[in-house]
Amino acid sequence: MAHSFWMPLYWGDYFSDTLEFSTFQHGCYLLLIGAYWQRGGPIPDEPEALARICRTSCDKLARYGNPVLARFHRKDGLLHHKRIDLELLRSSKRQDRKSTRLNSSHVSESRMPSSA
Repeated sequence: MAHSFWMPLYWGDYFSDTLEFSTFQHGCYLLLIGAYWQRGGPIPDEPEALARICRTSCDKLARYGNPVLARFHRKDGLLHHKRIDLELLRSSKRQDRKSTRLNSSHVSESRMPSSA
């Protein structure tokens, strides 16, 4: 399921957590984060799928991607990410509040007397 069209990215946190990454690893990590966000949750823990997401070969990802994949935890054939899960939850709550406000304003307008 595609999630919200925007995603918060806290650059200070990102850079402090990824100081040792190469340019290749930064690219992979950002692409994996983006795929996780778009899916609305965990991504498949399958070498071919991860290589496609990272737009690289399985061999290159296996050789250089371990520090990136270490930022995720494996469970039931999926890669989970604690921070992204937290941001997805926050986003879902924002969307729920917005939907509630829109629905309540619509109800209020429908109860207003018409000016006929």
